[in-house]
Amino acid sequence: MQRTAGEGSTVNIRGLPQVITLLNGEQYLAPGNLGTAQPNLNDVPSQLMSSIVVFKSQDVSNALSGISGTIDLRTRRPMDFDYGPTVFTAAEYQTGERTSESDYLFNGLLNWRGDRFGAMLSGVISNSNLGNNYSGISQSVLGNNDWGGGGDNWISPHGYDSFSRVVERERESLNGAFQFDIEDGIRLTGEVFYTHQQEYNRAAGLNISNRWNGLGWTTPTDFVETGVTNPNQEIPQPWLNVSEYDLDVWWMNSFTVNRATENESINFNLELDYDKGGPFTFSARAIKAEASLESINGQVQGDLSNWQYGPDRAFTRFRQAGDRTRGTFYPAEIAAMYPASRYSNGVVGSQGGRYIDPNPFGYGADPQLHINLTGDSLAWSGFDTPLPGGLGTVPLTDYMSNLDSYTVGAYSSESNQRNNSDLTVVRFDGSYEFQDAPLFGVITRVDGGVRHSAREVEIRSFHLFSDFYAGQGAGNQAGCSAQWKAIDVVMDNSLCRSGEFVSNPSFDPTLPIVDPTSCTGGTPGNAPTCFQGYTVNRPTLLRENNNTYFLTDYGSITSGLPGVWVADPRDFDDARAFQERVFGNAYEVIIPGNTYDVDLFEDAAYANFVLGYGNLSGDVGVRMVRTELRARQNLTDPTPRPYGDTNNDIGDVTSSRSYTDWLPTVNLQYDFSDKLKLRFAYAKTMIPLDLGNYGGGVSISTVDSQGPTDEDPTAPRSASDASPAPASAARSN
Repeated sequence: MQRTAGEGSTVNIRGLPQVITLLNGEQYLAPGNLGTAQPNLNDVPSQLMSSIVVFKSQDVSNALSGISGTIDLRTRRPMDFDYGPTVFTAAEYQTGERTSESDYLFNGLLNWRGDRFGAMLSGVISNSNLGNNYSGISQSVLGNNDWGGGGDNWISPHGYDSFSRVVERERESLNGAFQFDIEDGIRLTGEVFYTHQQEYNRAAGLNISNRWNGLGWTTPTDFVETGVTNPNQEIPQPWLNVSEYDLDVWWMNSFTVNRATENESINFNLELDYDKGGPFTFSARAIKAEASLESINGQVQGDLSNWQYGPDRAFTRFRQAGDRTRGTFYPAEIAAMYPASRYSNGVVGSQGGRYIDPNPFGYGADPQLHINLTGDSLAWSGFDTPLPGGLGTVPLTDYMSNLDSYTVGAYSSESNQRNNSDLTVVRFDGSYEFQDAPLFGVITRVDGGVRHSAREVEIRSFHLFSDFYAGQGAGNQAGCSAQWKAIDVVMDNSLCRSGEFVSNPSFDPTLPIVDPTSCTGGTPGNAPTCFQGYTVNRPTLLRENNNTYFLTDYGSITSGLPGVWVADPRDFDDARAFQERVFGNAYEVIIPGNTYDVDLFEDAAYANFVLGYGNLSGDVGVRMVRTELRARQNLTDPTPRPYGDTNNDIGDVTSSRSYTDWLPTVNLQYDFSDKLKLRFAYAKTMIPLDLGNYGGGVSISTVDSQGPTDEDPTAPRSASDASPAPASAARSN
């Protein structure tokens, strides 16, 4: 079982995630894995369980069986208790050394059992705040030559994160049940199992990275050759095992992120059992379940750079080679909010727009840091090195301790999800035991049953976009929308642009004149003016829209990091409300390739023969499953949507297919003695793959770049990669 913030969540059996979860012997609809095969038990309180049974081998009588195993969660039932009333209560209190929060858990059970009728109600309410600090690689793990280059090879990650992180979980769960003996040997059981969890995964800390601009920002200073070479190079060069690096930091910012996840499920069960002590037993059962999950991310970066141009700086907002005073540009309405001293030049746009200094108190050169990976924690140094900038040439720690040196680099809410699912199951099972003598001298019991299930799943993935600059500038008068509310996003994309025409600093009247082009990056076309797009996010101090605090404790997993000003993650407990307050609007734009509907219908029947002959025992059975799949996929526009990380949905495609599987199973045991037994098992099993393999469509990722430069004026402002997911159904067996 994998733990998140110290508590169990996802489960593997035999190292594989294709595990089925049952509740009292039938399919359990859990909100944590509506679109995946791997169970997530994060919202299931152990206090409501009487036992957990793990099947490593297939049992054909189980409602479903996983590829690697099956987990059956079993709750308490009224007739499990003594006659009369039973009352149980318990309370827990705890606090953490680092979180310093008051955590609690209350659980109770009330049961009454009579001769023929029993009823039970149990529940759990809890709140926990669990430390889950992180210090290590940020995002992609890459080799220094993965984006081109030769020479020695070493790991050169996108960046490093050090987070102080606390995961808060609020849970309410109920389990109710009744049992009624209609007559001796005939029992009716009704159950309801309800879970609700609200989780806030709050993290704040420091992000140090290459800002996706290249992999040459790391220089090994202590390493050994591994003896392994890189076969992808024309002349294979060795891989180095590096223990210490010098880092030419191209981007450093305080980073705050909060993912708020709410999930809820309710499972109903009605069951009739017939067992009068004779050879024949029978059960009929109906299941109805609903589950939902909503997970929304909110984040902000507090950037320490002034983004000014420098010949040795890898990233700058002042990209206009003809005039390095031209950086972030805003309409007159926003420019009027700042004193004239913040205007970075005297250039005025065609409608009064101005260039504004984005961060006058930020540092003006790339920090030079050192990292040591050899100990129990990441060890940092180099923060006392003086850097020029708005505070003068002072140590980097002076910039980090000055709250007004932090300007918002970006706000974003991305990779959000809203999932819903319904499940209906009807099944009938029976057994006949040969009590007098085994059938054919070897078969002691025959089991059989039929089952129908219908599962409907809706998966919606989305980012939050906001509209900017409606009715302003010389571009789209309806304004343009952006996912990344960032200081480095310029609205000059031809699909939707907002901005103004400004004088072209590179214009040469002696050369042929062309139509005005974009001013951003490289050298504009030779026209008297060029189009300067507005920057999406106006210069905003980190403290303007957020509560802030000075973070000094990153936990024991990192050392040498000085304090940093961060936004309070609690500001993003409701990320949508935050963006609506700051930007006036926020709305969902789906990720078409990750948004889909899948309906999964299964009809199954099984027969199982229990064997006994001398010292040999076991069972032989077969299960037939007919599966019908119906999937609705989105068609994805291959052109990326401007100023975000998704594409437009341009239609739907619906497909369906069906297939039948025959799944035999054999479990045999021969007892040589009480201490020596020989066991043999054979099984074929099948479960549907993650539903994204059926409903997912084209997934397109985008990567921001610094755009055209003097060295490479044709460099794109973004790159995209499309990888289609198969539309046809698939399964594991």
